[in-house]
Amino acid sequence: MNVLLRYKSLENLNFGDSRISNIGCFPNLSELNWLSLTLGKITHLHPETFSHLPKLTVLFLNYNQISNIQSSTFSKLTHLLKLYLNHNNITYIQSGTFSNLPCLKCLVLHRNKITKISSSAFLNLPQLQTLYLHFNQITDLQSGTFSDFPQLQSLFLNHNKISNIQAGTFLNLPKLNHLTLGINQVSTLPPSTYYILVFTSKVDINFNPWQCDCQMVPFRLLMSGSHSFEHQMRCAQPQNFLGHMLKDINPEHLVFMNSSSD
Repeated sequence: MNVLLRYKSLENLNFGDSRISNIGCFPNLSELNWLSLTLGKITHLHPETFSHLPKLTVLFLNYNQISNIQSSTFSKLTHLLKLYLNHNNITYIQSGTFSNLPCLKCLVLHRNKITKISSSAFLNLPQLQTLYLHFNQITDLQSGTFSDFPQLQSLFLNHNKISNIQAGTFLNLPKLNHLTLGINQVSTLPPSTYYILVFTSKVDINFNPWQCDCQMVPFRLLMSGSHSFEHQMRCAQPQNFLGHMLKDINPEHLVFMNSSSD
């Protein structure tokens, strides 16, 4: 990267489709605003790689082979607006990986191999509006993972392997209007999730194997049948309720079915 030392006033830099496999530090490009490293062979990111790019607003790292991101990798990008990391090999998002980015509005992480997200992976992202996590292999959503995003509007979690959503996973999301959880392995939901769904205008929870027994009684008691997402909850278990809509089942029968199956 030493060849770039003579271009200190550079604002846009495109290394797309260059098949770069290793990147060091971008030195003294204090005016750089836009950087593309897409379609490469990058596997790891050095913590100091982007530490001298104070004005960077858009960063493309998609279509590489990145498998690991250290928590401090993006910490100096205080003006970053959009970060593209889709189509990589990321498996785990550790604590603080995407934290303290005060201007970030769009974070793109779909089409990776993510199985687990630390509950503190996304912290202090006051301007985040869109988060793409669909088409991964996420299995669990921990309490607090998606909390305190005052500007978040769209959250895409469809096409994963999510089977467990803890109470408190979605908290303080006042502007959320689009949530996708379709085509996962979700069988039950904590009752607190109901209110998140009610106040979100576009919800997709289709094609999940809903377990219509006593575990869903608290959630069922909140259902009125007047919200579109309630028409997407079709029972997969127990066998007696296979194909039935949860909203149509008397809550007392849910308790009865569970006790009779013990």
